[in-house]
Formats: sequence, structure tokens, C-alpha cells
Amino acid sequence: MKTFLYILPLLSLTSCFETTGNSMTDLFREQSHEVPQPLSIETDSIRNPYLMTYHQGLLVFGNIHAPYFISVFDGETGQFLGDCASRGAGPEEFIHLGGLASVRDKLGLWDAGKSTVALARIDRHQPAASAFEF
Repeated sequence: MKTFLYILPLLSLTSCFETTGNSMTDLFREQSHEVPQPLSIETDSIRNPYLMTYHQGLLVFGNIHAPYFISVFDGETGQFLGDCASRGAGPEEFIHLGGLASVRDKLGLWDAGKSTVALARIDRHQPAASAFEF
């Protein structure tokens, strides 16, 4: 009986060493073989970005310490196109930009300071002239 009690744990221990051929890394196989293309952004135009989104070929950054909350770049070339969404408490100004989202053909901006959402059509050629709908 004692022998049986010693053999039983050894058998159960050796059964733990069987491999099934599966591993945790098999769960996360690479899905795509795309190689990211580097984008050279005009870094002089980036102030202190804390938000970012890609909207209709435009790379849009939310800046924390700048006169304008939004900096707009060409998504293909990285060229700085301009700024929009000025700071302030006025009707078309923002107190604290809390979020950016691409909403169909418009850019959604959440002003956490006013608790409002604005939808904007970003003008590629003149971002400062972009129209905001509150």
C-alpha cells in the first residue's frame, strides 16, 4: 500500500509534463504582414499633444498648452496644415478639449469645460476656417 501511495503522485506528476503542441504564443499569431510606413511630421508644429485621431486623410492632434486646441496635419505627408478650435468661453471657443472622434464626415470634439459636443468639418486648406456646429 505504501508503494502505491508513492507511485501515484509520481504518475500524476509525469502526466503534467505531456505537451499538446499548443502554447500561449499560438493564441496571438500575427494577423497582418503590413509594414508601417514612417511619417515625417513637422515637429515644430506639435506643441503638447494629448489627443490624436485620423480623420479623412488628416492627422488631428489635441494640444494642451497652445492658443488653439487642434493642430491639423496631412495624413500622407505629415505637412502642418494649420490650427483651429481656439481657447475661450465664447460661443465657438473651447474651455477644455476632452475628446476627439471621427464621426462620418465630421470631427467630434468634446468640450469637458462646457460639457458640450461640437461637430466640425475640418477644411484641409484652411483649418482655422473650419465650421463648428454646437
